Amino acid sequence: MEASRADVLVFVEDPGAANYLADVPNALATRGFKTALMASGHAEEYLRRRGIAFQAPPATLAACTARLLIAGTAASPDALGLRLISEARARGIPTAAAVDARMNAAIRFRGHGNHPLECAPDWLLVIDEWTKDAFAALGFPRARVFVCGHPRFDHVRAVAHAFVPADRRDVRRELFPGAPASSAVILFAAEPLVGFNQRDQSGSSRPETALRWLLDGAQAVAPQSCVVVRPHPKNLPGDFASMLGRFELADNEQDGLHMAWAADLVAGLTSTFLIEASLIGTPTLSIVPCESERNWLPTVASGVTLCATGKDEVRPHLVRLLEGEPAVAADALDLLAPPGALARIADFVGGVLGG
Repeated sequence: MEASRADVLVFVEDPGAANYLADVPNALATRGFKTALMASGHAEEYLRRRGIAFQAPPATLAACTARLLIAGTAASPDALGLRLISEARARGIPTAAAVDARMNAAIRFRGHGNHPLECAPDWLLVIDEWTKDAFAALGFPRARVFVCGHPRFDHVRAVAHAFVPADRRDVRRELFPGAPASSAVILFAAEPLVGFNQRDQSGSSRPETALRWLLDGAQAVAPQSCVVVRPHPKNLPGDFASMLGRFELADNEQDGLHMAWAADLVAGLTSTFLIEASLIGTPTLSIVPCESERNWLPTVASGVTLCATGKDEVRPHLVRLLEGEPAVAADALDLLAPPGALARIADFVGGVLGG
């Protein structure tokens, strides 16, 4: 659908936003809404790899007849999504933004202004109640925040049901050929070394610190284990170069859900991939350098994911998880990420546009 003729414009520029909104146009089409998916930046490669068609956003919305704009969010104050929200508001087009995680709530809509909601839209579509509370605390009207869950998580649930336990050994052998059959496989979900993750004055970064703590902990408690790093779409080839000899580097083309299922443990910082791994049924560990980041993930806040905020905390958590942490009940995860996200988003659009 051409943007100029669409009822609903959906725009993404960050991989996380694309992960959240990629399937929304098809869901809205089943409700009779003409929808255009627009993308720029890192979201373009994310969508291409998944075979999802998109178009570049127009230079201006002047020629568009859209009745609603839904924009993904990004941490940059120069995010194109903020400009589109601003222009849509000026043209009388209702606006909504999808927030796929509650961290960084205070900067997602700040732009270059001094107020955290300087560039906020009319409505927010959020992943969970924790995210709703975070924006309400900033002053966003609670009545205009809709808890939708996450479309990606519904996909993960469907994929998990299709996994056959008897195949796990074969999948593991295929995805982690460097791991001995008797050794534990620890999958680390990397994050990009940009934004607030960039190297500080000491020359280190949050993701590098977390990976270093994990490698040291694994060497101490499970020296035969195989640590595999799954790069983030924004990671560059030179990231983590100083530690390359201590881990295996996964191919970005490999299916992440199969990797999470075949691993014995998935670790990372605050990546949404940790929630996906929990939904798959694999134990998860969040490693963050600052205590203030401990509850950024809802699975950490609820006790589903263990969290280490110091190097000495990593080792006992690894022992506990690698020895067989009990599986998390599915209904507990449903409270964190309500199923049926696409239907909820479509209901929201129907409420705004009628139908």
